[in-house]
Amino acid sequence: MLKSIKDTGKLFQIEGLRNGKVNIKATTYLLSLPEKQQAEVLAAHLEHLKKDLEKYHNTKRSSYNKNNEVEMVQVKLLIEVIEGLMAQV
Repeated sequence: MLKSIKDTGKLFQIEGLRNGKVNIKATTYLLSLPEKQQAEVLAAHLEHLKKDLEKYHNTKRSSYNKNNEVEMVQVKLLIEVIEGLMAQV
């Protein structure tokens, strides 16, 4: 599993999908930070996820395995979730 995917668990937990909406719970660590620092931490994490996604796009499709594809989908979803969170701040 990619480090950026694991690190996401330090910031928030995605608890499930209900009525087309993602249920997200921020971790104690993220909530303990001042609001400005929360945004900075999320922005830095978002950049890390985008770099991981770029690595996948630069990898030859023939060298993908099922695990790579699953991780790529997870990274894309995490990017969407974090961008959505940041849009609400």
